[in-house]
Amino acid sequence: MDATDAGEHLRMLDGIVRATDRVVRVPPTILLSVGLFACAILALIQARQLGLPIPPDQYLQPPLFLLMFAVIGFTAWKGRHAERTALVDGYAAAAFFAAFLVAMTLNVTAQHRIVSAAGMGLIWAGAFCMALLIVGAIGSRLLLAGGAAMLAAIAAASLVQPWLPGLLSLGWFVGYALPGLILSLRTPDGRAAAL
Repeated sequence: MDATDAGEHLRMLDGIVRATDRVVRVPPTILLSVGLFACAILALIQARQLGLPIPPDQYLQPPLFLLMFAVIGFTAWKGRHAERTALVDGYAAAAFFAAFLVAMTLNVTAQHRIVSAAGMGLIWAGAFCMALLIVGAIGSRLLLAGGAAMLAAIAAASLVQPWLPGLLSLGWFVGYALPGLILSLRTPDGRAAAL
């Protein structure tokens, strides 16, 4: 077999693996940044409601969002030359992007007109919880468990309104940051790293 034939066989095998691999691989850095930044924003809102002198949202949220987007962008840029990405990874990215589009559209068009700020928190959490549950159902038990835990926190937050931001903060932590932390501690073979 010459080099051209071998290369063609490897490309064919790579295509088969790409189409049949059912394990979702979300970079832990992205999960951690989304979870920790959303958790921090909501924790600050809860602290303000408890009477602590926290600056208004318009001074805190834009820099935190920009930092989160910078981390996500850098992580995506760093992984742009990955040897192989499975189709399910593309589906996962599409689910998270759709959740972002829906929540951002409602945030821009409906907040303070139809939906209160607290209601917007529920919409953001609900959209990203749904994306997490879908991605988890496609191919990650860890993300599915994180989505279920986040859904439970969202339900509890809706029932205990004085603690809504705090419980939503907890939901973002258990839904995104905790699975990101667990994934970051795993070795490349999928086992837990020795601490």
